[in-house]
Amino acid sequence: MAERKTFAEALAETSAFGDNLSVTDVLNKPLTVLDFELLDTQWGEAAKILAIVDGENQSILTWSTVLINQLKRVADLLPLDGVIEKEKNYYTFR
Repeated sequence: MAERKTFAEALAETSAFGDNLSVTDVLNKPLTVLDFELLDTQWGEAAKILAIVDGENQSILTWSTVLINQLKRVADLLPLDGVIEKEKNYYTFR
């Protein structure tokens, strides 16, 4: 059985990324995606993206299906540098 962590340990690991930003807060800014976590919410599947933006650790919350699918496809290749852009009515990594 894997060793269990305490709430304090788990929260300390994620606290370095602060509060969740919206995709619009980081739109068109260079970022490095370090990792992501898929979340099942009352509004559907979401992703919490752990990234470095402007030299700071940031947590970005999104329900964008396109971004979530792109993250799933490259999960084994992280960390990756890029930008989140808006294309017509959806967001995408470039």
